[in-house]
Amino acid sequence: MKRSKIALFDLDGTLADYDGQLLKDLQRIASEYEPPPTLYSDIPYIEARRHVITSQVGWFLNLQKFKLGWDVLEIAKEIGYSISVLTKGPSTKHIAWSEKVEWCNKHLADYIDGITIAHDRDLCTGRFLSTTGQIMLSGGLNIDHVALSLCQQAILMPASLIPM
Repeated sequence: MKRSKIALFDLDGTLADYDGQLLKDLQRIASEYEPPPTLYSDIPYIEARRHVITSQVGWFLNLQKFKLGWDVLEIAKEIGYSISVLTKGPSTKHIAWSEKVEWCNKHLADYIDGITIAHDRDLCTGRFLSTTGQIMLSGGLNIDHVALSLCQQAILMPASLIPM
């Protein structure tokens, strides 16, 4: 039996606007005397706030759609890919797992054939991966093409160009 073309889409920052909402929430609770918050800066108090914000019940469920990721999703569906969501589940925020499934059911029911939530996405296989800027491929992730969403632009490239 020939396996269909499978496109794997990350959820946070690719289909759901994780970064945009997190930045809004960080700005909302910042002191007027602080510099504007920056994501992924490894500043301890920003990381602590990120953890508090994303631990709120309903936070993942209420994320907005990320337009660039949806544009890539539409193209992948149009050219015949079977779409699945592949997303990382936080090890300490178990409610996020069910909220991610609910988000997919609410927004993606007409697009996707499956949802996989894993602690390690590298254990999964597809022919196409759409994700945000940080990609780490290991021998377990078998893909042909990667769509990167960087700086409000999508880049499609052969996976063989990404160093392992």
